[in-house]
Formats: sequence, structure tokens, C-alpha cells
Amino acid sequence: MIRITSLNLRFKRGSSEEIQALSDFHLDIASKEFLILLGENGSGKSSLLNCLAGSLFPDSGSIEIDGQNITKYTDYQRSKWIARIFQNPLSGTAAELSILENFRLASQRTQKKLFGIGTNSSFKKQVQEKVARLQMGLENKLDMPIGNLSGGQRQALTLLMAVMDESKILLLDEPTAALDPKSSALLMQLADKIIHDYDLTAVLVTHQLKEACAYGNRIIQMKEGKIIRDIGQAEKEKLKPEDLFHWFH
Repeated sequence: MIRITSLNLRFKRGSSEEIQALSDFHLDIASKEFLILLGENGSGKSSLLNCLAGSLFPDSGSIEIDGQNITKYTDYQRSKWIARIFQNPLSGTAAELSILENFRLASQRTQKKLFGIGTNSSFKKQVQEKVARLQMGLENKLDMPIGNLSGGQRQALTLLMAVMDESKILLLDEPTAALDPKSSALLMQLADKIIHDYDLTAVLVTHQLKEACAYGNRIIQMKEGKIIRDIGQAEKEKLKPEDLFHWFH
């Protein structure tokens, strides 16, 4: 379980432009829950995700994972539990390295870093089997620089890399925002399958109301750094995109 208690985060503190990004924020996320996070720009969604990931530290409050306080842990220290998919397909991968080398780096994400990147035949077979699930033909192109791929291909591979270690929490920060509709649909189908196949706890930030209705088992709407709606699975199953549209108008 993720437990967030009394989280406060301000930007530009002490100035006339001070922003309260998170305000006495409380949230419990159950193990294996797939949470959808909605809100207008500036509502605090990204701030919350960054606090969870360790990219930002709150001014006060605490974050616990399975009872362990990780509030002051760096993003590297949190990688034992947390993997993240970014909005920009160029993030989260090393463009000049091959697909296989990127997978090797991902597999060592929670381990002590070494100077070399070992990719023996056993590891290559393991990656080929994973990549073949995408049905993109990339399993036979593992030596290709990952930077040569399309945004949709890179995001799909990043999803697979997220489960190369023992991380059990997946943060998805608008992963389809830079993709075309077809690539977006395929990526979300893959994300949903991976989340369920690996029993992950997941948090998806999205502005796509169709995605919010189609995936996850809980929706939270944020405004001004606070939760203003918290919809469980039973009620969520009755929602349509037009219902969510009215939340913002």
C-alpha cells in the first residue's frame, strides 16, 4: 500500500508568486490498484507524481510504501519499488544505445551500477521473448539504436523495460500525450495488460477522458492541490467520457 499523509508542497516560497501545489494532501492507494488521476493544468497532478517518484521533496508530510517511510528517499533509492513512464517518448531511454543495451540498463536499475553493459545470449533471448509480445517485429532488431524508433515504439519498449526488475509500482505521466490515436490505443492496451499480468500498483495521469473511463478501477479528480472527487470501481463502471467532461465545465 502507498500511504500519503498531510503532504504540502509550495513553489516560489516567500514570493508574491508563491504557488501551493499540494495542500494537506491525503491519499491511500491499495496494492494492485490502478488509479486514474484527473485534473486541470495546475491542479497538482504532476506535483503529486513527482513527489511519489522522488523528483520533488514535499515541504511537509510523509509518503510510505508498505509501512516504510520513503519521504526523503531519492528517486534512485525509490527505484526498488517504483518505475516511471514519462510523457515524452525521448525520456527514460538512452537514444544512442541499442534496444538490447537499453533493456540491460533497465534490468540493472535497482542494482549497483557497473562500468560495462553485459548482454549475453541468455539475456538477449529473454529480451527477444518480451519484445515479441509487441508484435512490432522489433525482436529481430535489438541491435538498432533505440533513438531510431518512433515515439509509439519507444513508449511500448519503455513499458516492457519498466518490468525488467522487481518494481511493483508503475507511474504513468500522460504516456500517450505525444502519440497519434492508433499508437495511443495500442500503448494503453499494452499498459493495462502489463499492469494486470505483473500485479502492479499503477497511477495514470491523463487528460484523455476516454482513457480514464476505459482503464483503471478508481478515479481521483484534483483541484488546487486537493482531492475533490474520489470514485471507486462500482461507480466508475457507470461513467462515460461525457460525464467526466461535465466535471470540468
